[in-house]
Amino acid sequence: MSDILQSYQSPSHYLAYRWDRHHTILILHGRWGSASSRKQVWEWLAQQWYSVIIPDLPGFGTAPLNQIFTIDDYAHWVQDFLQDISQHHTLWTLTIFGHSNGWRIVTYALTHHIVSCDTLILNNAAGIVPKPQYTIKKVLLWLWKKIYHLVPWLYKLRNLLYRSIGWHDYLEAEKNPLVKQTFLNMLATTYSDEVYRSISLPTLVLRWERDSYTPLWMGQKISSLIPNNIFVICRWQKHGIHLTDPGRVVKEIDQFIKSWYDLL
Repeated sequence: MSDILQSYQSPSHYLAYRWDRHHTILILHGRWGSASSRKQVWEWLAQQWYSVIIPDLPGFGTAPLNQIFTIDDYAHWVQDFLQDISQHHTLWTLTIFGHSNGWRIVTYALTHHIVSCDTLILNNAAGIVPKPQYTIKKVLLWLWKKIYHLVPWLYKLRNLLYRSIGWHDYLEAEKNPLVKQTFLNMLATTYSDEVYRSISLPTLVLRWERDSYTPLWMGQKISSLIPNNIFVICRWQKHGIHLTDPGRVVKEIDQFIKSWYDLL
């Protein structure tokens, strides 16, 4: 384990990199992420003079899910987590980094005044109402579900079909009824334009050009709504840029935070 990394179990398993920094970054991972994923990015950030905190959200990593969670449950869980952390460590200034579904959680928490921070980083954010073609795809999938129950041998093709259109999350969620319903609750959580317009904090909108899970147009729309944001498009990159080009992620985060706190 790195000498800058500490692992804790209370109130949930989380990793912390460097408690001795003036600025803290709280990472909220996406679906099927965990505190231990994206390790290289967070270690590099700690080397850029930040404290970094990454919890396992309930139902992911080592954190159990003992009940069905709604978006409100996750938002209050983050509130409780930060309150517990602040009892032991001073959070002088705080940036919240939300990746994909993590941004869906922090958007709710901030706009409902459950948590607060100084700056935001939106990374391939989820929570935008899909365009009509996505709705059509869902209707076709619903029809497929009805058909394969009538023709048993088609069930064998189901998983292959779902994986081919990128529904890996749904297949994973099906393994646990609590996780499945929680997963559906998250997918059902979308935000109106007014919600994004109400976010007044300095915000970095990071978007990967070839992301098929949360397409580029979603980031463009969010950037057009949040009043005080910087919009960065990473060309040729997909949803997992933290694995393929972690240095680029660290560079964009570092430049954004330093620009707002006059650390350059």
